[in-house]
Amino acid sequence: MEKIEKGFTEAIFGDHPYATSPGGESASLQAIDPQRLRSFHGRYYVGANTTVTLVGDLSRAQAERTAEQLVAGLPVGERASALTPVNPPSGRLVSRLPFEAEQTHVSIGGVSLPYGHEDHPALHLGCHILGGGGLTSILARRMRRERGLSYSSACKLTAGAAGGRFQMKTHVRNEALSEALSVLRASLRELLDQGADTNALELARENLLGSLPLQLASNRDLLERIATIGFHGLALDDVQRFSEKLQQLDGEEVRAAMRRHLDPDLMATVLVGPELAISRVE
Repeated sequence: MEKIEKGFTEAIFGDHPYATSPGGESASLQAIDPQRLRSFHGRYYVGANTTVTLVGDLSRAQAERTAEQLVAGLPVGERASALTPVNPPSGRLVSRLPFEAEQTHVSIGGVSLPYGHEDHPALHLGCHILGGGGLTSILARRMRRERGLSYSSACKLTAGAAGGRFQMKTHVRNEALSEALSVLRASLRELLDQGADTNALELARENLLGSLPLQLASNRDLLERIATIGFHGLALDDVQRFSEKLQQLDGEEVRAAMRRHLDPDLMATVLVGPELAISRVE
């Protein structure tokens, strides 16, 4: 649901550029004149900002010639300045966005790690234990199987050059909103305080390791992964390192990483639903 994603992004990123929709807003698009567009293009569409990714049946020499041909017509220019790091909210925030519907959409989360951070594999595994892996996750069990609060509850971890985001999300019946919020928040705090049991850790590990080959099954998949490696300046064997780290992590390392980077008291809760329902909860 676009409204809750927009509201969540704005809540956790504040005045950072990451809070702005990549596609722009109606008002911002209207404000762009031809001269501003030409100026932006001339400054940023240059060789210094270019990453060329090639995947296919060609030698290194052929790849280098192709890359040189692709960028030959570009001015060298200067590399764009690095974005300032994302800072978390100064305290817990609740954002209510009225929208008449039979269910309320919920997002809870905050600022996470940038690409290349050494704790990313541990945090990724912890997030998967909490809300990934389909019906085997903590949120799926507690929200769906045990209480019937929601058909779908998940946890998502994304990264960016200046920081990422951690997000728990679900949608629930309006009358069950308070209970659902309590379950989501308590599940995160319990994982931070006590860590995951051995069975949950191994299930999540096996699920992530088993899915890695499928994420690299086509040339398009390889192209996207290698482009990410190149753009963010990651190690060329980043996928292998990630896989090896997942295999080595124990429960305490995962818990420690989550405690270092996820603070429930510095997270935003965004609610999109009927005003009567969302106004009653904290």
